[in-house]
Amino acid sequence: MNIFKLFSAVFLLLTVLQSCKKQTDTSSPSIELLSVSHALQSDTVCGELEENNVIRIYSGQTLELQLKLSDNKGLSQLKIDIHENFDCHGHKSAVSPWQVLDLTDLIGTEQIITKTIVVPANATAGTYHFQIRVLDESGNEAGGTTAYSILLKNTSDSVVPTLTVDYPTTALTLNRGQNIEVYGNVTDDQPLDGSRLELVYFTPSGNRQLAWTNLLNSSAGNSYNYDFNYIIPTTLVPGAYEFQVRAFDAVGNSTFSRFINVDLN
Repeated sequence: MNIFKLFSAVFLLLTVLQSCKKQTDTSSPSIELLSVSHALQSDTVCGELEENNVIRIYSGQTLELQLKLSDNKGLSQLKIDIHENFDCHGHKSAVSPWQVLDLTDLIGTEQIITKTIVVPANATAGTYHFQIRVLDESGNEAGGTTAYSILLKNTSDSVVPTLTVDYPTTALTLNRGQNIEVYGNVTDDQPLDGSRLELVYFTPSGNRQLAWTNLLNSSAGNSYNYDFNYIIPTTLVPGAYEFQVRAFDAVGNSTFSRFINVDLN
């Protein structure tokens, strides 16, 4: 091969590589929610207001979505993912966390898709995350960083327990290794068998930690007076902590107490 042919081959290779580089697709597809059978509304989820991002629904009901999906080059796949968040758990075999993972292959640059999702009759009440994600043929994704919230009630029991904290009544100053005593009452319209109580705390940096949990059985009846002592770990850093009691009934309905402020030395 002479120098001219070698130069021509190199030039042709560079041209092809440059052309491929220019044609690389980096544009993400788009998702447009045309309609949803249970209208999006504003509601408080995990203590924070979500504007026009929450779906309220009961077990046994149907959620129907109509989506418009588009991409500049070509669509590849639609993924619908519904899963419980960290505070939603059931304990009786009569209920189970709701979970959906639905994959749909796509073609072309634009499709209108209708999805019908039936909520199981035994789905656990609570807060769920609902994600709609779309991939194009180049692997670009839309919807991966956002999620709707679903507030689900179980038709067999939609009443939230009533929870009180009778002590402590004021902020506390404690040393690491000391006990914190907490007592109060939880009451529900249904027997508390299968319910649970939790004590959680938030660190000065805002991290939530589970400190104590107690599963209730049939002996609790419909009203249970709780009283427990929690030894504060010596490994915690000094600072301002917020403790909170949480009650979950057998189908997952939950309620949270006021905060108990603790200044930890």
